[in-house]
Amino acid sequence: MSTKLNGQNLLLARLPVSDYERLVGRMRPVTLDFKQILYKYRAPIEHVYFLTRGAASAVTIMENGSAIEVATVGNEGVVGHSVLFSGNESTNEIIMQVAGEGLRMDAHALREEASQDSPLRRLLLRYNAAYSIQVS
Repeated sequence: MSTKLNGQNLLLARLPVSDYERLVGRMRPVTLDFKQILYKYRAPIEHVYFLTRGAASAVTIMENGSAIEVATVGNEGVVGHSVLFSGNESTNEIIMQVAGEGLRMDAHALREEASQDSPLRRLLLRYNAAYSIQVS
């Protein structure tokens, strides 16, 4: 496992070093601004973001247009991981509530990497279960 945790995504840090290094080669660092919308509700998810700093909020938009925050993701997680489980559209609007940074990966690349039994796939399955509990 990787040992450098400061300014790193803690989910990725749990991977074996060889898996981590391969995945990072398929990502690019990005700056994420305060109030930046990563995904609109029901919009296609083209990229996933492994946050390294900052916080994103998952917001459910109600029928009357009001919104409620249902989850928060920081450097312990990933946003957009639902492309592995529930299709290509965002089930929530995702907004940066605290400016930060992250590693952006093409959604297709994540699907490809997680298509076989691997440490990444197992980690994302556990993360999805925890995320689902938080949203519930």
